[in-house]
Amino acid sequence: MNAWNTCEQCGGLIPEDETMCHEDDCAYAALLRGPEGDVISPSHYNQYAIQPIEFIMANGLDFPTGNIVKYSVRAGHKIYKGCTADESAVLDLEKVIRNAEFIINTILGDGPLDPPLVAKKK
Repeated sequence: MNAWNTCEQCGGLIPEDETMCHEDDCAYAALLRGPEGDVISPSHYNQYAIQPIEFIMANGLDFPTGNIVKYSVRAGHKIYKGCTADESAVLDLEKVIRNAEFIINTILGDGPLDPPLVAKKK
């Protein structure tokens, strides 16, 4: 089972070897807050019987697999500033694809941050 820490600034889940999710005083924390300013239980997650973080941690999922769960269930529910609902959904689904590419690249023996598979095929 993976071990996780909580970001000292925003309370978000981060890998065990980190203490903050960003170096610049966790500016990302503002993006984590929903319209109600709720970091703990944002509306795009609390619509489910259990929140994605509960599922991810209970099942010991690795970081990219956990991200796939998180971004999949919130696609179409979290609206990014300056984006329509459809644009926001596409952004989250692109994050699902990129995290799947991290996993595939690792399985194939490449670095997880190597160019996306689509770029390799061209």
